[in-house]
Amino acid sequence: MTAQIQVRRDTAAAWTSANPVLKAGELGYETDTGNYKMGDGAAVWTALGYNAQPTMATYTPVWTQNLSDIDPTVNYAKYTVENKIVSGSIKLTAVNAGTAGYEILVTTPVAASVSGLIVGTGWFLDKSTGDQYKVVAYLSTANAFAFVQTGTQTSTGIGVDPNLAVAANDVINFKFEYEAA
Repeated sequence: MTAQIQVRRDTAAAWTSANPVLKAGELGYETDTGNYKMGDGAAVWTALGYNAQPTMATYTPVWTQNLSDIDPTVNYAKYTVENKIVSGSIKLTAVNAGTAGYEILVTTPVAASVSGLIVGTGWFLDKSTGDQYKVVAYLSTANAFAFVQTGTQTSTGIGVDPNLAVAANDVINFKFEYEAA
């Protein structure tokens, strides 16, 4: 048997005009604003507060290879911290070439509680060839992500032979989640 859950929905003006009492735990969604409220079984719509999605903060990560700044164009770098859990996503495009034979590092938005853990997945795009490589992100230090190409038989990171070296216009895109220090 298939069950379907449907949330009550209407425009903000219609909710305010009707001003209903939502049952305890019942959701009311505003189709024009994207906001929602959860009922308590007693308060009318206008007396309820909005339930907010965590606000995503932005930051400017530093992308290096052999301590040389690759000077990325930050397509996006957003994160949130909730109950000491840092989660987010990053997409960077290299402006400068890196140095072959060295690990790629990208700074974290918030220091991690430990290092060495795999904390995310994503992809690396070699713009010159169009090749795209799946990667896992791990905490090289409490303040830096490093990357390993999946499917390789080496423990060295991307940018370390025999893996990838960064060239201008290459792209790295990944999502992450880890515990803050």
